[in-house]
Order: sequence, then C-alpha cells, then structure tokens
Amino acid sequence: MASFELEKITLPLNLTWKIARNSSTEKNNFVVRAKGNGSMKNLVGMGEVAFNIRYGESAALTEEAFKRFQQEWNPEWHTMEEFQDYMASLENIPASLRFGLEAAFIHYVSQFIGKEIPAFLRLKKINAISTSFSLPIMPTEEIGEFVTGRKLTRFSSLKLKTDSQNVYERVAALAAVYSGWIRLDANEAFTDPHEFLRVAESLKPFRIQFIEQPLPADRGDDYLLIKGKSPFPLFADESVTDKEITSYHKERFHGVNIKLMKSGGIFKAMGQLKSARALGLKTMLGCMVETSLGISWAMQLACLADFFDLDGHLLLAADPFNLVQEDQGKLIWPEYH
Repeated sequence: MASFELEKITLPLNLTWKIARNSSTEKNNFVVRAKGNGSMKNLVGMGEVAFNIRYGESAALTEEAFKRFQQEWNPEWHTMEEFQDYMASLENIPASLRFGLEAAFIHYVSQFIGKEIPAFLRLKKINAISTSFSLPIMPTEEIGEFVTGRKLTRFSSLKLKTDSQNVYERVAALAAVYSGWIRLDANEAFTDPHEFLRVAESLKPFRIQFIEQPLPADRGDDYLLIKGKSPFPLFADESVTDKEITSYHKERFHGVNIKLMKSGGIFKAMGQLKSARALGLKTMLGCMVETSLGISWAMQLACLADFFDLDGHLLLAADPFNLVQEDQGKLIWPEYH
C-alpha cells in the first residue's frame, strides 16, 4: 500500500553555525516520503532525517540503512503494528532515520484513515508555542549587533552557545542588549566540574533560565557532584539518546532536552517525555538544524513539553517547506496534519 523514497537535500544556512565541537555554513538532510500506490497514489506521508555526526551518524550510513529497510519492506503493510514490528527486526538503523521513516508512515496512515496526526497520536493539538532562538559561538564584540540586527529581542528567551572560555563576557554582552531569559548551552565543553561551578557562580547577576550539558555525557559522577551545587537548573542534551529516561537522569539533571532525531521515533519521544514528567523532570523539545518539516513534527508533541527550542528552520537561508511560521518569537503551525 505504501512505498518509501529517500531524497537528500542541501540546506544553506543564514549564518555560520558554530558550537563547541564544530562549525558549518550548510546542512545536508534527507526527506523521507511514504507514497501510496494504485487508488492511494495521491497519499504522501513525509518525514525528515537530520543526521548528527556526534552520535555516529552520516549521510552514507543513512543511505545504506535505508537500502536495508527497503529490502524486506512489504508495500501491503498499512498498520502501525506492522511497521513497528518490521522496524524492530532491523538492526543498526540510525535514530534519525528511524524517526524519519516512522514520521512519514504516521503521516501516510493518518491521511488514509482521515485523522489529524495529534488525534492519531491521542495528543492535544497546540498550534502555537514560544521558542528560544540560538546564538552560535561568535566573537564577544559581535553579539550585540547580532541580536539587534536580527531583532532577536522579540524572542522570550535566547540560547547562547558557548565553549568553556570567556563565558561571563559573552553572557554580559548578550545581557547588555537583551532583557529576557538566557539559556546557556555548552555542548559538553567543560572538562573540570569545579571550573564549571566557578563559572556558573559568576553568572548569578544574569537572568539564566538553565544551563544545558556543561560536561561530557560520560561524566556521570561529575554530574552527581554539580547538580546540587549549580546555581541554575541543569538540562541534559547529549546525555539523552534513544534510551529510556530513568532515575539516572533525575539524579543528575533538573530537566531533559528531547529531540526527535535522537529519540528514534515519535512514539519513543512521547515515552521519554512522559517518563521525564513522571520522574519530576522538566521537559524541553529541541531540534537539530532542520526544516519546518522536522519542526512541525516536534510541535505535534507540544502538549508534553514545558520549554521549546525549535529554531532549526530559522537558521536556514531558505526553508523548502514553510510549514511553520514565526511571529514575534512564537511558532505558528496552522496547516500540517
């Protein structure tokens, strides 16, 4: 009933995207399409794959895994149970591809049965959310102009990417031109927990909402040390993959950043968000650098999140889908269903 296609797309950025571990001016993603056959040929489900080298993913691995997926796929399968059973039988499928395939199939099936995706997922539909906007690492003296030139004060929160150097100066430069909440994201840049705590203490004069992943994900004991001493809440990012959210995360963090591309599927992300809330953790929906196709999927789960960092499509020179609009720091998702 449905066959799958994979299309590679190149996405030039409207800035140089620099974080603690790498820098880029364009992104290569994939679009997955689940297409109907015969009388269903007008039905097309779509998902996005934004692979990430931090988690061992690449374009070549994505294409190879997609070929393996296609080998035994039965076009007559049309239920989620059939799809999920088949996916469970496949090994070494990158999480971002698993998400893209599942998203495309859910979109296809929801059209087939005539339901909007939130209704199919049994979730409350939310059409607008407030997102943060991320500032990449840049020279401190350029931060003020970056914010004012792009009119970023319209966002209720800004995420400042940083490494372990000159953090106070960067935050001060941002606070000089912006009075909203600042989210600090170190992307595992700190290696010394005591140095991180010293830096965090120095930031107490500023409106820091929380700090994401200051230390590497494999430094579990160090996170036990800093959680109770940090003056600001700590959110896990790289410490969250496609595994369950458990007491491990609760003992080390105050919240978790859930990204569909890392979760490996809509249902897996839903489970992670629900588990996090049951454990008393705050939840945030985040993203990779991706189009509004991927962002629109994250918005399907908006009712399960406390915070949103869904600005990936706003970093693109041109969004090929325009499924989500931004107005005064809010993302509006009017049509995709």
